[in-house]
Amino acid sequence: MADLDSLALDAARESGFVLGQKIYSGDYYAFGPSRAVFEGEFAGQPAVLKVYDDPRPSFEPKNVELFNAVNKSKLIRGPKVFASKIITPNRGWYVMEKLAGGGFLKMPLPEAERAEFFKLFLEYRENFPKAAPKEFQTQLAEALAAQDFAAMRIARWLDLANSAEERRALAGEQKLLEPGRFARVFAKGLEAVRTGLVGRKMLWSHGHFKPAELYLLPDQSYVLTDFAHTHYFPEGYEAVFIIWADWLMSANPQLDYEIWKQGVEAWLAVLAPAFSIDFLRPVLIERVLGTVLADLTAAAGDPQPKLQKIELLYRLLADLGIT
Repeated sequence: MADLDSLALDAARESGFVLGQKIYSGDYYAFGPSRAVFEGEFAGQPAVLKVYDDPRPSFEPKNVELFNAVNKSKLIRGPKVFASKIITPNRGWYVMEKLAGGGFLKMPLPEAERAEFFKLFLEYRENFPKAAPKEFQTQLAEALAAQDFAAMRIARWLDLANSAEERRALAGEQKLLEPGRFARVFAKGLEAVRTGLVGRKMLWSHGHFKPAELYLLPDQSYVLTDFAHTHYFPEGYEAVFIIWADWLMSANPQLDYEIWKQGVEAWLAVLAPAFSIDFLRPVLIERVLGTVLADLTAAAGDPQPKLQKIELLYRLLADLGIT
């Protein structure tokens, strides 16, 4: 991955953006920074510059522009884009408005706000483009059947986790997964995902719709950010992603399992008018496997809270019939 600071300097020179300080940097698991955001000015007004050099293909600025072009909602929109450049399928930058006067939603959401958030999700889905632009319909993985697409992603996460565990072993550090237990759960979980997703449609999706990506403006409308994950995903994926972001990753891992599980069940109840538990079950299993492999095992950080989360997730899989 390229030096993001150098990429930001190049983007500023090319666009006329007056580069200020870096206000955000994001990593791709344990492999280092893949995106960064800088504050500054563009055409005399406050703005921000986002640069990215990501192992995963992303046409982020065009995805924002396409959503804004077709969106008819008065409640939710994407950020205004002032200038952009896609350099390669993995690398680019864009200058956008600087959001002010409000704030991003916090996670986990208060229980009383979950139903209102789900209404925002339905509003977004109603107004999001139904298909990718033809020039971006190039990813072979997204042409797969839903069950094959999910299996491909799980295999990629397994490779990331395996590499991370090998690095821990070589460094004399504690490993996170006991191979025998993991292998049994993995095999049954993968089979449940493959079987459960047969016949599902692949939907063009923002891919990262969660409370922390929604900025509430003073007029009580919202700006949806971070279009870096916009791809085709199986039906039900985005609904379960909300549970993943707001609870599986954000809840206190020290909670007793029965109390922790209530957060999952509460979200499933909120989603129930549109998605039954039977419909969401294979996608939820996929998300739990991905959380164990990629978000916990493949990522750097303190092992203790990860081990606590992994144990909670094993127990959730057991409640979903995966033991």
